Amino acid sequence: MALSRRLPRHLRDALGPQAGEELVLILEEMRRESQALSARMDARFDRIDQRLDSIDQRLDRVDGRFDRMGESFTALDRRVSDVKSDLMKWSFVFWCGSVTAIALLARVLER
Repeated sequence: MALSRRLPRHLRDALGPQAGEELVLILEEMRRESQALSARMDARFDRIDQRLDSIDQRLDRVDGRFDRMGESFTALDRRVSDVKSDLMKWSFVFWCGSVTAIALLARVLER
């Protein structure tokens, strides 16, 4: 009967003393289950947070590798560009020398 006193008077009168006490017991059981569920959910969220932190740390390490790879690709691109410009320069010198040699040969053969 002590539990049913927690109910408002009009609800206690409508339900009766025995039903009111049973309702209070049911509500207290639901509250305990809710607290237990909340504790389990908090523990799971803590584990998820730890996993996400671990993943975040691994992604930071991978991101650092990508930064280094980007620097390497930039240096490689610069070297390829230098090689291409040298190749173009020497090709121009070769063709100019070839054209000059053919022109001189043509003059010699013309006489």
